[in-house]
Amino acid sequence: MGVHPPPQSIETVETAGRRKLLEFGGKHRFWFPTGMDESAELWSEYLVGFWNHPMNFHQYTRGGVTLGSGDVVLDCGACEGFFTRAALEAGAVKVICVEPSSAMADCLRATFRDEIAEGRVVVAPVALGSFSGSAGFASAEDDAFAGHFEGGGGDTVEVTTLAELAKEHGKPTFIKMDLEGSEYQALSGGVEFLRESHPKLGITTYHNPWDFAVISSLLEGVGYSNVRPYGVTLRGESTPRPVMVHAW
Repeated sequence: MGVHPPPQSIETVETAGRRKLLEFGGKHRFWFPTGMDESAELWSEYLVGFWNHPMNFHQYTRGGVTLGSGDVVLDCGACEGFFTRAALEAGAVKVICVEPSSAMADCLRATFRDEIAEGRVVVAPVALGSFSGSAGFASAEDDAFAGHFEGGGGDTVEVTTLAELAKEHGKPTFIKMDLEGSEYQALSGGVEFLRESHPKLGITTYHNPWDFAVISSLLEGVGYSNVRPYGVTLRGESTPRPVMVHAW
């Protein structure tokens, strides 16, 4: 049987300077840079957070990884805030949005203006790594999903660790992570925190062929007894790889 996701529904509601407000499915509104196209890819990214279907392999909550009332969430790679909104709707009491792109951090502040004023959302304009410092970070206003570390250029951004974020904002009970291939480095910057606190984890593992192997080994090494792959994808080579790892 074929899988038929909801048809694309994206409308421009308002334009203000270098930002525009888009409405998805007649329900959710998010600010984006004006250069961002209202494309099928953008609709697909929206469905990641809001289409609860077994064939949606990019789901951060599965098995024992639940999200609900009382959770403190670390949204690593928050981007436009789709997952942040889903977490708030699920009952999270606080979401810390980790987003090093200055353009997307600015959009997050506009989208969640009320929740920020209420103390339910915090925007942390930093990157995550294995140690603190600074690094080059490249992003484009016409592609909100392509931000990545740039060895020889890009904007200089602050780099912090999971352990330091937990110390500053409170220990999360749930960590979502989609960092375009930098997930292992981010996790290695919080090894002791993960060992002691064991937050629920939903982490992408499809960017590099080795991601699931090294990330699952790290998580088992810090004491997670349930480390499960979810979904499968091909990324330009013949060996399938898991889309996600869920751990609890």
